[in-house]
Amino acid sequence: MQDAQPAPTLFSTGYYLQKHTGPVNYDLQQRFQILIGSLLYLMLGTRPDIAFAITQLVRYTANPSLDHFN
Repeated sequence: MQDAQPAPTLFSTGYYLQKHTGPVNYDLQQRFQILIGSLLYLMLGTRPDIAFAITQLVRYTANPSLDHFN
C-alpha cells in the first residue's frame, strides 16, 4: 500500500449534485436512465474505476436535470 499511486476521479473536488425539484421531463428521464444502464453494464464488465461516479448519478434517475445528464 505504500507504493500505491493516487488516481483521479471523474468528479471534481467539491462538486455536489443537487436534487432537481422541477417538473419531470420524461424524455430526459428516459435518456438518462438508458445512459446510466449502459454505464452500469460497462462498469461491471470492464471499468470498475467509474463505479463511484455512476453510483452517485443513479440517485437522480427519478427526476434528472440537464446538469445530471451532462
